[in-house]
Amino acid sequence: MIRIITVPFRGDPSNQKPETRNQKPESRKQMIMALRKRVKTVEIEQEAPPVAHPAQMAQQTEMFDGNNQPSQALHVSAQKAVKQAQEAPEPAPQQAPAAGAMVTTQKREENVPATTGGDLTPMGRALAASSSGAIQGDFDYTDVKFPQLKVVQGSGQMSGTYGQGTVLLGDEVLAYPPRDLKDRSQFLSLRFVPFTMKKWFRETLTAEEQETGMLPRSVDSVQAVIRAGGTVGYGGWRPAGEHHILIEQPEGADNGMFNLELDGKRYCPAVFWANSGNYRDFTQPIFNACSGVLRNPLLDKSGKPVIGDNGFPVHSICLHKFVWEWRLVRKQAGDFWVWRTDSVRLPEETGEQLHAWCAESLSGMEVSDAE
Repeated sequence: MIRIITVPFRGDPSNQKPETRNQKPESRKQMIMALRKRVKTVEIEQEAPPVAHPAQMAQQTEMFDGNNQPSQALHVSAQKAVKQAQEAPEPAPQQAPAAGAMVTTQKREENVPATTGGDLTPMGRALAASSSGAIQGDFDYTDVKFPQLKVVQGSGQMSGTYGQGTVLLGDEVLAYPPRDLKDRSQFLSLRFVPFTMKKWFRETLTAEEQETGMLPRSVDSVQAVIRAGGTVGYGGWRPAGEHHILIEQPEGADNGMFNLELDGKRYCPAVFWANSGNYRDFTQPIFNACSGVLRNPLLDKSGKPVIGDNGFPVHSICLHKFVWEWRLVRKQAGDFWVWRTDSVRLPEETGEQLHAWCAESLSGMEVSDAE
């Protein structure tokens, strides 16, 4: 901060004539020029004072008496500071390096060589070992992108390209809408195995907001909805289910996406979002099965059930225990007919290879979530 201090020269103030309202501009200009000759301007550089703590302010007050003169406490403090400075040891002089000695300096490594050591995730180490080093780096489950299973409705960007009821897997058509809506046998049904599911809450947009291209927000808890200023229920944020599933290759599907062979069948890992009415018809049946047929008792090394503190056997949930059926249906929602999906559990358990693949995938997902 720059302070401007004006210091007038000592002179006879009687020589300065006071300015009057009727003074002419010429005489006012002459007075200003005369004052400039009699005034000396000095520029002083001053820093902004630091904000002192109340304890420091009290201590500074004790250093001065009522006449703003140094007190006895200030003289004692100054004597202590001088004594400490005299008793402080002198810093040791730095010795120059001997001739031929190596001088080490810290240098940032621009390129750190890749390694398959303990710094990598389990998936990264497994890929490097199984590929004989052809795949290197810290890969995890977040680098895997599964195609999305979608059904075209009467609104949205896909409705301008595909007809209502078209089923897409990724960017390829898996099935076209049935010609006869009254014939349920023409509706598509897929065999699938769920291996992960997550509940979300998705924002409900108005028709005007959808026309502007606005995308709904998604959060994973009721508290997050409240923090976003929303409510859960009709007209507010609605629950939605995110499902990772293994779709079994249907008859006639030869698009090359079903390239995972397990237990003599070909599968395609995919993602399916159950929004709005699909959450009730698709997500909730799978979740309800978690409290019944999807429970398995935990066994110890001797094959006996593990008993918990309550005296009952301990169970774990195996989401990929059974094969399910994904059914495309047409239901009425208010004044409109929309396409919905149902999930129905089939009385067929999955094989050992599928269990091993899901266990490996789930371990990778746990690592990526923890990190």
